Amino acid sequence: MRLFVAIEFPHQVQEEFLQAQTLLRNTASTGNFTRPENFHLTIAFLGEVPPNREAAARKAMKEIPWAPFQLVFDRLGSFQRGGEGLWWIGAEKEPALMEAQSALCHCLQKEGFRLEDRAFFPHLTLARRVILNPKMDPPKLSQPIPVQVEHISLMESRREQGKLTYIRRFLR
Repeated sequence: MRLFVAIEFPHQVQEEFLQAQTLLRNTASTGNFTRPENFHLTIAFLGEVPPNREAAARKAMKEIPWAPFQLVFDRLGSFQRGGEGLWWIGAEKEPALMEAQSALCHCLQKEGFRLEDRAFFPHLTLARRVILNPKMDPPKLSQPIPVQVEHISLMESRREQGKLTYIRRFLR
């Protein structure tokens, strides 16, 4: 099973992210846009994990100190590869998030998980393989989106009837 730890968002926040995504759609020639029900912020990507290792991931999630906090998504940006880009909406590096993410990665590694070795950049993917219309300015977020974060979730990624679907396996 393909697992990751993420922050999920309530429907009203998904709607705000959808408005940001619409700004991008209106300036893009093409792109593969994330479905609103799949909006999430990945904290740790575990990749392909045997089913019997799910308990170890849950254990690591339970070990970290956790308290609710607020995130503020305040900018749109992209990672460019060739002529295409992965477009995202980025959040401030809230200390509570950064500390929780670091602690989680430490606990996951202690449980034997191999994680990507790169800096954590809090963002939510709006679309992949985006090519902007060259006659239009890149989109800009009109106002910040504050979000109260109460939980983190262990998520499974799978394809169901040809659609990428995320299923919550555990809530912390």
